[in-house]
Amino acid sequence: ARTTLAYKSLFTGPLMAAIDAENPHLFRMLGDKTLSDDIAREMHQATDAGPATQNADAQFLAGLFRDALEQTRQHLNRLGADIGRLDGYMPHSHDSWRVMQTPEADWVEAILPDLDLERSFGMADEARAREILSEVYRTIVTGRRAEPTAAGRGEFAEPRNMARGAQQERVLHFKNADGQGADRWLAYNERFGHGDSVTAVMEHLTRASRMAGMMEVLGPNPETMLRSILDAQQIAVRADAALSPEDKAKQVRRLSIEDRPNLGIGASWNEISGLTLTPADVSTARIASSVRLVQSMSKLGAALWSSVTDTVTVTANQIYQGKPMAQAWGDTIAGYAQGRGGDRRHVSFMLGEGFNGILDHVITPYVAMDTAPGRISRLATRFFKMSGLTWWTDTGRSVATRVAAADFGRLAAGGWDQMPDAYRRVLSQHGIEAGQWEVMRWAVWESEEGTPYLMPDRIAALPDEAFDDLIADEIAKARGRLSARQFEPWLSQRRSRARLDLELAYRGFIADEARYAILGSDDPANRRLTTLGTRPGTLIGETVRFVMQFKGFPLAFTSGVLGRAAASRDPRHIGHLIAGLLVAGFGAMTAKDLIKGYGPRDPTEWNTILAAAFEAGALGIYGDFLFGQANRFGNSVLETAMGPTGGTIASIGNLFQQAMWEQDVSAARTFNLVLANTPFANLWYVRPVLDMLFLNALREEWSPGSLQTQVRNREDQFGQERIAPFTVADLQ
Repeated sequence: ARTTLAYKSLFTGPLMAAIDAENPHLFRMLGDKTLSDDIAREMHQATDAGPATQNADAQFLAGLFRDALEQTRQHLNRLGADIGRLDGYMPHSHDSWRVMQTPEADWVEAILPDLDLERSFGMADEARAREILSEVYRTIVTGRRAEPTAAGRGEFAEPRNMARGAQQERVLHFKNADGQGADRWLAYNERFGHGDSVTAVMEHLTRASRMAGMMEVLGPNPETMLRSILDAQQIAVRADAALSPEDKAKQVRRLSIEDRPNLGIGASWNEISGLTLTPADVSTARIASSVRLVQSMSKLGAALWSSVTDTVTVTANQIYQGKPMAQAWGDTIAGYAQGRGGDRRHVSFMLGEGFNGILDHVITPYVAMDTAPGRISRLATRFFKMSGLTWWTDTGRSVATRVAAADFGRLAAGGWDQMPDAYRRVLSQHGIEAGQWEVMRWAVWESEEGTPYLMPDRIAALPDEAFDDLIADEIAKARGRLSARQFEPWLSQRRSRARLDLELAYRGFIADEARYAILGSDDPANRRLTTLGTRPGTLIGETVRFVMQFKGFPLAFTSGVLGRAAASRDPRHIGHLIAGLLVAGFGAMTAKDLIKGYGPRDPTEWNTILAAAFEAGALGIYGDFLFGQANRFGNSVLETAMGPTGGTIASIGNLFQQAMWEQDVSAARTFNLVLANTPFANLWYVRPVLDMLFLNALREEWSPGSLQTQVRNREDQFGQERIAPFTVADLQ
């Protein structure tokens, strides 16, 4: 996963930094249809044929995109693929939801006349092209081939060769001899794709990053390599005389992709290979995903304030690396206060962080915008921008990466032995040892403000001779076995590889440390637990995803923040973490209470301390149980543990059950349930206004005395006072 992140940083970071440096106004225009269409026209134009449009912005972006696509091609070829250079190439963004609305035969006939069969399939046989397109259709719709696999037929199943798959990925190429290739691409994308030309390029870079990461670590055929490693371990277990037959059998089963596919190595393989992102049934997966998005919008309107604790995790990560506590807090606060202007923005972009919010409309909606899932996806993107969470997260990741690069730049003035032991330990975990450090320390760049940063592009610009010490043993051996004519090309190639290894190691270090600083549920190690290696669109896959919704953050907190604190074995680190999180949790809780119209809670009360710990993330969903929130709609702890969707269904069921038994169904409870599942109504700055304007008046009308009961409960439980009126009438 770290290597994948390093490649993603390599492919996207310089691209975004170039836009920011030369034409930053384009960030506001990436969703513009005219610009997107012109980019497609420029991308389809042969590079030696001059511009296809008069749009200078489209020409600029098309040039950057061509360079990025060429970079991915070269890296994948270096790793074992054989992708030929194609002038006028434009990636595709098939949308399975749209494609499946058209019968297979109709889709084939609709696309066949516009295809360049020679470029797409290497032949001009229309009958054979129809067969291939039928396979493409089924792959797009189902995420896998429709016919039984070799394993399903009881035959030998050859593991997938990723290098061969990379070179076969470019399946559909539109006729471009008459200069209408872009128009055909746009027509196809309008009918069967999603997003726009920017979407297509960014998705291509993301896929290429995943493929490059796997091939870098496990070779051109990752599954074969993984199985060979597991086979070797199984042989070692069987030969271990110290193990009993029962232990041998148990360990051999665990050393298998097939055994326990939802818990062990199989689940990890499914996650890292992308199987957990490939729907088995597109309709089911998209509908279920839309339901979870609605739940996220309904429940996370005030998540911005809970994210204040990011400042603690950013600081804690620096302390884990050996920085003094006061200096760590000073750097974190200064980073947030300075924001992302000027050189700071350039640094974070070049490091591959801080721009996810800019590309949200590209990265998030993996479905057409005029389909129901697409509209919900677009609403979710807008919702989290409106809540401030997107801005805060981007700022936090930018701060974490800038501080890490500045620490590296500051420490580069000294040698390996002069650094804190903890920092050397962290670098070693990322494959950076004394030899690599001595080379990297010469790649420091000083900003206009005088801050030294270690920049990855500076590593790439170091002279060839700078890497000779890293490969000294290989050079000595090569001199003895190669002629002078052979040695020079070998040395040039080996130096290039050493340069790339060093840049990837640094990019991986920055990206991985940013994940420890700013927690998220997208970490593959945590996703293995929240998906259990299952595919979306299956009964078990969707059940797991519904149950585990919102539990990704507590898992990331436990494994990342608490795990590192325990690994440090430093009482000061652990003490700082506990104290910092409690203070930040209390601050987040107080901010939410003030928005609701209540003063601060008594910090000496035990329930306040527990609530602060919950807000800080340490208790996660279990905080609901501890504070009695699980039963606010009449649900049991088990029902709430089934996830927000399960809890909502249980709440609806409870209301129906009361009605069936001829009990009075509280209008207030029904109203609160509807409100709790209404997106945008719970935004932290919208809800207080709605409450004062009419919601509190409705509650009081349906349940007289409920507002005063709420005030008394707050006073009894937390020692709080009401500091704001409930309704507009109370102001008079």
